Amino acid sequence: MSDEPVAVLAIDPGLTMGWAKLSPAGFSAGAWRNLGKGLGEQMARLQGFLELFGGDYQFVYFEEGGFARESNSARRVGGAIEGIVHLWAYEQMTNLMPVYPSSVKRFVAGSGKAKKPAVAQVFRDHGLHWRDTKTLDVSDAIGVLCTGLHQTFGWDLPTVMQALQS
Repeated sequence: MSDEPVAVLAIDPGLTMGWAKLSPAGFSAGAWRNLGKGLGEQMARLQGFLELFGGDYQFVYFEEGGFARESNSARRVGGAIEGIVHLWAYEQMTNLMPVYPSSVKRFVAGSGKAKKPAVAQVFRDHGLHWRDTKTLDVSDAIGVLCTGLHQTFGWDLPTVMQALQS
């Protein structure tokens, strides 16, 4: 791990959106539920939520392709969500890096076919805790963050865990 400060954000998109952030100020993670009525209101609320993160990130990691096996309606919403995230990253002049679910599962749990609870358990085993334990969206976002750090900086899992706990 380099001594250079890292500022990265990870997003697990959806109507319940997990997020995880590592910056010189530390690590934080959570989930946000988009309760807007209709697609237009949901996308406007999402854009407003993303604005709360500000900018100045070296990378924004984004779970890509999570809507491929969903219904047509879910794919339409997923595509709109991805579009808003891409637009926000562009406006922030931030590098948007796709991270695929199977890559997260492989890096964190050792198998691209691992189930979401197994990924969450790896983080708990490493001593990571987060407030919103009712949803796996938070652990998904932490997984996206960890995998993104591995892909862009070459960090192994123990190095990532050390950075998140500093």
